[in-house]
Amino acid sequence: MPEGLRGLVAQFLNVESLSLFIPNRGAVSDLGPRDRERYFVVSWEEAPTRGGLAGYVAFFHPSMIPGNFFMKRMIDHANRTRRGMTAAMALVPDLAAERGTGGAAPRDGVAQKGKTQTVVFHPPELIGTAELAGAFLKAAPQFDTHFTAGNNTVSFAPRRHPGWLLTMSATPRFFSDRIYYIINVISLVWLLFVCFRIPAGGQGWGTPIPAKLLGVFLFGVGIPSLIMLVVGYYALKDHTSVLQQKLELQVQEKIKQFDAKLRLEIQTTERRLKSIVAEASNEENAERRLDVYKQFLAEKPFDMLMVIDQKGREIFNFPRFKKDIERDPGKKKMGQFVTVLAREFIKRMNKNLTIDAGTLVMEATGNMLSTFIGGTGQRNGVDEIIRNRGMMYPLALGGDSSFLFINGVTNSKMETIEIVAGLAPASNIESLFILRNIHNLKRQPDLRWRVHAFGEYKTSRERYKPRILTDDRDEDLAYRFAQVAMRGHAIVKKIVSVRGRKELWMALRGDNFKIYTFVAAVPLEPLVSSEKASWILLLSLAAFLIVVAVVLGSFLSEQFLRPINDLNRGILAIQSREFEHRIPEHAPDELGRMASLMNQVMEGMKDLEMAKTVQESLFPQDALEIGHYRIFGQSRAMADIGGDYFDYFPVSTGEIAGIVGDVSGHGVAAALIMGMAKCAFTMSSKQKPTLLENLAMFNEFMLATVKKKKMMTMFHFLLDTGKHIVEYANAGHNYPVYYTAGTGAVTMLETGNCFPLGISKKFKAEAKSISMLPGDALLLYTDGLVEASGPDQEQIGYERMLEWFRETAHASPEEVVAHMFRRLSEATDMSRPNDDISIICLKRQV
Repeated sequence: MPEGLRGLVAQFLNVESLSLFIPNRGAVSDLGPRDRERYFVVSWEEAPTRGGLAGYVAFFHPSMIPGNFFMKRMIDHANRTRRGMTAAMALVPDLAAERGTGGAAPRDGVAQKGKTQTVVFHPPELIGTAELAGAFLKAAPQFDTHFTAGNNTVSFAPRRHPGWLLTMSATPRFFSDRIYYIINVISLVWLLFVCFRIPAGGQGWGTPIPAKLLGVFLFGVGIPSLIMLVVGYYALKDHTSVLQQKLELQVQEKIKQFDAKLRLEIQTTERRLKSIVAEASNEENAERRLDVYKQFLAEKPFDMLMVIDQKGREIFNFPRFKKDIERDPGKKKMGQFVTVLAREFIKRMNKNLTIDAGTLVMEATGNMLSTFIGGTGQRNGVDEIIRNRGMMYPLALGGDSSFLFINGVTNSKMETIEIVAGLAPASNIESLFILRNIHNLKRQPDLRWRVHAFGEYKTSRERYKPRILTDDRDEDLAYRFAQVAMRGHAIVKKIVSVRGRKELWMALRGDNFKIYTFVAAVPLEPLVSSEKASWILLLSLAAFLIVVAVVLGSFLSEQFLRPINDLNRGILAIQSREFEHRIPEHAPDELGRMASLMNQVMEGMKDLEMAKTVQESLFPQDALEIGHYRIFGQSRAMADIGGDYFDYFPVSTGEIAGIVGDVSGHGVAAALIMGMAKCAFTMSSKQKPTLLENLAMFNEFMLATVKKKKMMTMFHFLLDTGKHIVEYANAGHNYPVYYTAGTGAVTMLETGNCFPLGISKKFKAEAKSISMLPGDALLLYTDGLVEASGPDQEQIGYERMLEWFRETAHASPEEVVAHMFRRLSEATDMSRPNDDISIICLKRQV
């Protein structure tokens, strides 16, 4: 540095000489806690031009800078360059005023009883966010490091100066907004559908019962399973976050313990040096003392460790120090400074009041020396060293932190005969300590990690950036983390993917390490595996519940729905008249008893089917034709077996007898009476009684057997095909219809008062006759024809029946019967007739 600039800087620093302080050209130098300026920068031109700028010196002090100026600029820069996360700073003004500008923010200093706290945020757009302020004031005194404000998750930490640093990011969501929208729409549609079906009692779903039952079970299990998965997702995320925080704290604790060991290492070095000094004090012989001093050669952290006698002569020093000062002139000046300090030290220890150049330098630079060694400034720096001799004082010289050791060797008269003075750069102490112990630090029984150390310091000539690695593959990434931590003087942490695995990387500095910053890489594979295993467990549990629902649904289908399906198949068998079908009886329960009952019903219906077959065999199967006469009839029963009866058969040559009857009621009883009528009239035809005798005989038979429980209407006729005369008698039956071919008229063959058979013993009937001309026809029927109802519940009646007969009376008997049934089907629902229907047509052919 030019002499003129040297004097100017000395004047600015209010010191007589810069011999004890060697500023680095263009670098920021720390002056210590002075009343005004704290840092200064000095630079100069080696060969300035005449009249040009020779150099400059600049001073500044943090108290002159607006509060939180640099922090706000860093926050703004972070928000501009980082997406998805917002950095912020919070300050409670009242609390800051109480605490002043220094000191760490207490975690419980946010919410004070009896006071309304206000929070000031940076960036300014967060100031009016009441929700954020309220959540922050609530979380801070509870020792939380995270809280939720609206849709954001906030992490915060106290600063050394008043305030808190915050980072905000959007709370992770299980589903995207689009998925949430789709789920809401589906849920709304489902809710409306269910509300629409509830008034109908759930009818009309249109799906099989097994599917409905399985759907109910899946719905009942699926909703809780979905809720369990969603809640489990967030719980796992929170659990993983807590484990990660514990991992971060564990890393910090390990580094903190390692940092504390450095202080113990320095204290151990102090004790070792003191023991050597004590051993030298016990030796009266100078040569033996010199042999004792050779033990200092093992103290590798020291760049220099000299011994000065009472005359100020150097009697011992490290041989390597002479080589160092040849390469680095800065170390030569450090040696000169330590030598001057040692000489002044021995003079004062021996109370030598001689004033020389060294004494003047010490007096002139006393305040600066006090700053260098951490004194209060109220006591002279040399006096401070004398009072606490034998300790390793931290010292800032030449831009590199160092430790100064001075102690006196005394004789038996307690006179200080020699001074031991040494200077150990912090870079040496820290490097040697890390090299010796970093592998032990890495081998932790409760923590799998990789740890590296990166240093940065400067000498008068150049800047050094040493690094100590436990895995060379991490060098580039670890260096970047270390640089960020060094520049920001804060803990840096981030989850990164290294060689295909997620790892937590942290960079942090200790309280005792001044040169080195530690970078730790902790694999998150155990956390990820634990989270994955828990997630698989949740999914497995949900899948298990769904499988249980399916199994239960299938079991219930087997236990309940299978018998119901068998009953349904039995009903279908009855509908298709497969009465041989039998329903399995699975268990002796309600469904089993129902199956047994239905089997009995089908057995009975099988008998009815056989009875129906027998009954149908009693009817004439084909038309009967004798001479010019042809007769045909057909019957349709309401049930399997009916109560209608008709028959026509030849009695003798040229005669046809016919019967049409209707038993009251339906079913088996009516069919039995019909069978009795068949038997009775077949037997009487062989005896050839009159029509009235036949009716009277059957009336007595019914009274004797049925005992007035049933009655039967009957129309009985006898046709003489030779004479073309029809003789007939009516016992309460519907009047037959006669068609006259010559005129096309249809008339009812009415008779006098007559009663059905089976009512009274006093049977009275009237026999009549009519001659049939060619083309004439006689229509016989039962009341089921005229009493049949259409969709409008209106009966067919006699008028429509006569009209239908008139339409086709000219045709053959078969066509007449078919036409009548066809028109009846068109007018009514013949699939479910109200009564048995029988139609018979007798025709004299042309």
